[in-house]
Amino acid sequence: MIHRTRRSSVTLLVLLGISVLAFPQSADGLRQSPPGLGPDASLLSTVERVETTAVDVAALRTEDRVLDSIPGGGPTRFSFPIVVDLPAGSSGTWQTLADGSRLWRLRIVSPGALSLNLALSGFDLPVGGRLWVYDPQGELVHGPYTAIDRTIDGELWTPVVLGEEIVVELHLRSSALDCGRLKVARVNHGYRFVGELGPEQGWCNIDVICPQGDPWRDQIRSVALYSVGGMYLCTGSLMNNISQDLTPYFLTADHCGVTSGNAGTMVFYWNHESPTCGQLGGGGFTDTQNGATLRATWYDSDFSLVELLQQPPAEYGVYYSGWDATGNPPQAVTGIHHPNADEKALAIEIDPVTTIWGTHWLIGAWTEGTTEPGSSGSGLWDTASKLLVGDLTGGYASCDDPGGSDWYGKLSVSFLGGGSPSNRLKDWLDPDNTGSLTCPGRYPEFIFGDSFESGDTSVWSSTMP
Repeated sequence: MIHRTRRSSVTLLVLLGISVLAFPQSADGLRQSPPGLGPDASLLSTVERVETTAVDVAALRTEDRVLDSIPGGGPTRFSFPIVVDLPAGSSGTWQTLADGSRLWRLRIVSPGALSLNLALSGFDLPVGGRLWVYDPQGELVHGPYTAIDRTIDGELWTPVVLGEEIVVELHLRSSALDCGRLKVARVNHGYRFVGELGPEQGWCNIDVICPQGDPWRDQIRSVALYSVGGMYLCTGSLMNNISQDLTPYFLTADHCGVTSGNAGTMVFYWNHESPTCGQLGGGGFTDTQNGATLRATWYDSDFSLVELLQQPPAEYGVYYSGWDATGNPPQAVTGIHHPNADEKALAIEIDPVTTIWGTHWLIGAWTEGTTEPGSSGSGLWDTASKLLVGDLTGGYASCDDPGGSDWYGKLSVSFLGGGSPSNRLKDWLDPDNTGSLTCPGRYPEFIFGDSFESGDTSVWSSTMP
């Protein structure tokens, strides 16, 4: 379920002027990088290319203008599903490599798409079978995926690849008899936000890399953008629990539409952030993981809690946010979110929050920054304690309406929720029933030098055990 997306090793080595003789292999001798990008594979131009039906983007954008204007109305749509039937057994192109292993590739084009992601069914790969998806240039590569990455329904939902063409690649050992029932069942045509040139988020948003983010370096690392069903985007936060066992609980909003039936389709994008302050763009979709299980949800305070199928990898540098369920009103707060599903941003309020409806915190107007569609489900942190106190339900705030209000479901209300494990946080965030209403944040235990590709460990805080 977890895969580090990376720039193709071929591309990087060519840029460095190093001869590429072979792709790296795992301990069992199987290739880790797509063999289709290596020297043994035939040219991509020889691979079957399938084109999808046209998408009426103008009509979709008209619908979105209405949907996005409803405060808390639902998750943010960014793609349109196209049902296809492309089995590996009867579509695409097969090739036997020099070592006897077999390679299957299929090129899928959806004209005009800004991004593409796929739903694969029958994902019952034989032992040693590995699958990748990538763009034709091999610049953005997701995988390898194996049989352990299948959902309970035997599916695989892939992260986005930018552009209008995606390559699906399957590599099998020579001993594998067949590719099972694998087929591409749906192509999600991305038509806004992801892959668009220039920032979609409002001009007043504050990139998390900016100085205003310095007090929040830990909490920033707990926030991720995610998709559901390859079509909708929201924000959420990784949560610590009282037992400190690093169970990967992830808090978001009920109105984002996560259910027990679609939690397996979730794809999480960590560290999607602008590289420089004020850029409001330039982030990558490089740190991804797939799949979750719904643990609890409640309409009244608008929360959903899912458990990721695996812990995020060490190299992602994530933080498990602490939380406060006392219900004491914060005197100042900060929200961390993905406005319009764009790069991660801050919204800062220096005045005390108030209560609305008995279930929500009300932000009368942000001092700096704002929230937008795509920010739904994102966390709100108490400035003094640095603990999470709520998740974003909706509001009217925007760069065009600096006086617009927002409201966040109270964590203190969600903690007790509807009184049962399926609609409250207590059973999950305090599994031993200690009665504690606060929990500190923490990082997992890492060995410095192995955690980040950049080698930068400056973000670690004293909360690390």
